[in-house]
Amino acid sequence: MPRRALLRVASPSSRNRSSIARVRRYNGPGNGFDAATSVAVSPGRAMVFVTGQSKNRTTGYDYATVAYSSAAGRQLWASRYHGYDATSVAVSPAGTTVFVTGLSGYDYATVAYRA
Repeated sequence: MPRRALLRVASPSSRNRSSIARVRRYNGPGNGFDAATSVAVSPGRAMVFVTGQSKNRTTGYDYATVAYSSAAGRQLWASRYHGYDATSVAVSPAGTTVFVTGLSGYDYATVAYRA
């Protein structure tokens, strides 16, 4: 199965505003469909958080949340929650906690991570 991108971060370079400085991709453990649904930036702009839906190996889909360094675009961490489809991500005013919410069966679930 082809790899699907949960994240494709494209930021303009300083020399040419129309060129892409970097692209980052996430491929979950199910090596299947992964889709980003929400992006948030930490208050100090040091980190970018992306969340969405990601195929797992056995039971279907999970929330997948990935943290990236804004400066280097390097993945800092990735975390999964057995829900179904994360629909929104937000960062606390202090930048210390990341909140992810979305569908989980016939309900919704909200998960908090340390930034």
